[in-house]
Amino acid sequence: MLVGFAGASSTGILASSETNDFDSLIDGITISVNEPSTEAVSVTVEQSSSSVVSQLKLFAEQYNKLQDKIDELAFFNETDNSTGVLFGSSSVLRIQFDLSNTITSRHFGAGSIQSLGEVGLSLNSEGRLIFDESRFQDKYDADRRAVEQFFAQDGFGVAQKLFDTVEGLAGVTGSVLVSRVESLQLTIDSNASRVTALSERLNTERERLLLQFFRLEGTISQLQGNLSALSQIQALTPLTSTRN
Repeated sequence: MLVGFAGASSTGILASSETNDFDSLIDGITISVNEPSTEAVSVTVEQSSSSVVSQLKLFAEQYNKLQDKIDELAFFNETDNSTGVLFGSSSVLRIQFDLSNTITSRHFGAGSIQSLGEVGLSLNSEGRLIFDESRFQDKYDADRRAVEQFFAQDGFGVAQKLFDTVEGLAGVTGSVLVSRVESLQLTIDSNASRVTALSERLNTERERLLLQFFRLEGTISQLQGNLSALSQIQALTPLTSTRN
C-alpha cells in the first residue's frame, strides 16, 4: 500500500502488512484495506467522544450494580426487623464511603475541570450514579483537552484516583476486602481447630463411657447371677427329734 499526503510533491511511502490491517502507520489508528484501488483514497481522521461516552456509561452501570448488590446483602427491614447477611459490616460501609467520596469530591491538579459533576457524572438521592451525556458532550466540545487532562493527567487524573480507590478496597494486596477475607479465614481456621479438638475430646469421652458401660454390664450380670443363686437356696430341715 502506498501512503502519502494529498498534494504532496513526494510519492509517499510503501507500507506492507501480512493482513489487511495497518496499525503502525498512525499512532492510535488502525487502517483496514478492503479492496485494491487504482485511484487515490483519502482518509479523514476526526476526534470522537463515542469511546469515552461508552466507558462512562459502563462505569455508571457497574457502579449501580454494585450498589444494588450491597442493598441486597446489607438491607434492614423496619417491618419485621430482618437484616441482610452483611448488615452493619464495616467493610461494606467503607466501600460505600470511599467510592462516593471519590465521585463527589473535587479533584485538583488536573486542569480546569475539578469534579465529575462537570462532565456529567453525579449521584442522585438514592445513591445511584447518573451520567448526563449531553452535559459531557457540551464540555467535551467546548474543551476536549481539558476533559482528557481531567481524566488522564499523570498523578492527578480522576481515572487514576478511581483506580487507586478501587485497589484500596478490592486489590489483591492489603485491600479492605482481602484483609477481611484473611480475617474471616483465620476465624474459620480457628473454629475448625476447636471443632477438631472438641471432636477428639468427645471421642475420648465416648470411649471412656463405653468402657464404663461394659463394666457396669458385667457387674449387673454378676449381680443377676448371684441373685439367681440366692433364690435357689432352700431352708434346711431342723435336726431335732421328738421323744414319746
